[in-house]
Amino acid sequence: MALEYADSFDTYTTAEIVRRYPTSAAAAIGSPGPSGSGQFMVAGPSSGSFTFNITARDEYYIGFDLLNTTVTASASNLITIQTAAGATICLITHDTALQTTFGNSSAIFANNVWYQVQIHIVRSPTVGLLTVKVDGVTVINLAGLNTGAASIGKIVIGLGVSTFSQILSQIANLWVFNTLGSHSNGFPTGRIKVQPLLPAADGTYQSWTPNSGVSHFSRVNEAQADDDTTYNSTIASGNKDSYTIGALPGTPAQIHGILVTAITRKTDVNSKNYQVFSKSGATEATSADIGVPLTYGSSTVNGAAALLLADDPNTSAQWTQANLNAIEIGVKVTL
Repeated sequence: MALEYADSFDTYTTAEIVRRYPTSAAAAIGSPGPSGSGQFMVAGPSSGSFTFNITARDEYYIGFDLLNTTVTASASNLITIQTAAGATICLITHDTALQTTFGNSSAIFANNVWYQVQIHIVRSPTVGLLTVKVDGVTVINLAGLNTGAASIGKIVIGLGVSTFSQILSQIANLWVFNTLGSHSNGFPTGRIKVQPLLPAADGTYQSWTPNSGVSHFSRVNEAQADDDTTYNSTIASGNKDSYTIGALPGTPAQIHGILVTAITRKTDVNSKNYQVFSKSGATEATSADIGVPLTYGSSTVNGAAALLLADDPNTSAQWTQANLNAIEIGVKVTL
């Protein structure tokens, strides 16, 4: 494992942010994102912030695309790296430059330009490290720091714990790597794209019931969920639905991993569980049980992805584009 978390911000509306980030503070979604497509999360005076949890570790790589529409003389929170208990390890603010708890960069940001920000942080009271790159160029490189005694466990994007923002920032293509596994465990080469892939055809399993027609995939292939307008439903434990996905565009140099995510709700007060799964070749990978809420909720909540696969379960190696394009994704009722 190396990929720990990722979000494109493409697969929900502003109203739906709370399904994935229940503790978000007035965050908003806008478009288009980098390269004129997709969406971004807004952090600034008219919106707010969101927080997500990661596994408590002492070393992480974190990255995202950043665009500032307004830069003033007052620095605004960009990212706060915290312990699991919410204590600040490193605060990074920005105006035309980056300011951190431990040291600053020179001016690097212009308005209305997309930049990729990459952060490497090591937590230690004596040999802590903080390196920041912008578009692949190192702008902060500090070693021998006291970055605290408690591991990294939480990340806040946006206003977070500081004062009112003076900068309207747009964030896209968020990713987090740990240092485990055989790949994706350091600074990446080039720009990372977090690409949503949606159901494109019915798969091997078709035990759920479409709310209209006979096609299953067409009920769940919207870029943003349309809730009760189109859906598949079932009640019996063991019922599975699966779908092939659209092809990954372009020719990426690496596929760092995949997340399988579903949006579900139940229609009565009885307990109901489900799992999300993938099918690569003959090999199925399945999440733990997920409780179904009464109102629509995501299987990826506050940074915890129910099913994250850094490698192809069918080969035990890094995903290839051909193998990823051939997978099925689905859901299974377990209670």
